[in-house]
Amino acid sequence: MATGHVNLEQPLLDRSTEALARALDQGRVLGDVGGRSLARTPPEAMAWMRPPVSLPPLPADPVALASAGQGYLVDAAQRAVLVWDILRRAGHAFVDHEQVGCPPVVEFPHETVLNGRALLRPVNDVLVRIMPGPDMPQTDPTSRPFVIIDPRAGPSAGIGGFKSDSQVGVALRRGHPVQFVTLPPNPVEGQTILDVTAAEAVFLQTVIDRHAMAPRPVVIGHCQGGSATILVASAAHDCVGALVPNGAPPLLFGGRAWQEPDALSRRALRRVLARADAGQSRQRQVRRREPRDER
Repeated sequence: MATGHVNLEQPLLDRSTEALARALDQGRVLGDVGGRSLARTPPEAMAWMRPPVSLPPLPADPVALASAGQGYLVDAAQRAVLVWDILRRAGHAFVDHEQVGCPPVVEFPHETVLNGRALLRPVNDVLVRIMPGPDMPQTDPTSRPFVIIDPRAGPSAGIGGFKSDSQVGVALRRGHPVQFVTLPPNPVEGQTILDVTAAEAVFLQTVIDRHAMAPRPVVIGHCQGGSATILVASAAHDCVGALVPNGAPPLLFGGRAWQEPDALSRRALRRVLARADAGQSRQRQVRRREPRDER
């Protein structure tokens, strides 16, 4: 007679089938992203794929050669003027953005959830909620939320959310709630890395409170944002459901935290891995103690 125990050991074939299905699903998503990108690409942008055209021979007539040289100088001067005009416009845009308080520049509509300057240990991090666009489905409150930490210090959105086909866009199309941690260019006076880690832990707890029916969030970070994910996972591991540090490969051997900048993230990652291994070990012990089904 069965005791009601559920065998948690999934057969290898079932796990392999599930992994293959996830890989095929990700392949379809990447194909869809590539198709949309090609559809938006103008034909002139694909000119680099055409075979190169051979350069014409130099004219033998000195007058023609001087005329060609004059045309080259005129073209070079026009291009220089265009470059300086672009730099002028970029400078004016920077000044205008500074005058309005450096709001986060994200491709998607968003709203501020929590400003790090209002915390007990103030920092310049800001937690914003990304809202789906008109062509995207509404977010599912029971789906796992995504928290993406901006990979750069500055008003731009970086690799995570600067265009539609990014991690933000893919998660929104799947109906996941998406939050974004952006960093204005200037830190708060006296701000430290530990202050940023404590603020991001508060951000994660805020996301969990806002999505009480969903699993713990996925935390994604690139470059220095990847190091930040490792630190916050070590400080508040109960608030992290999955950790994705991209472009931030910490070395696991030792170092002096007060002399080497990466030593702190290496020690933090060792703590994360140790806690994860301890959790798996406890789960295996529980499975051994649970009674087997008796037929």
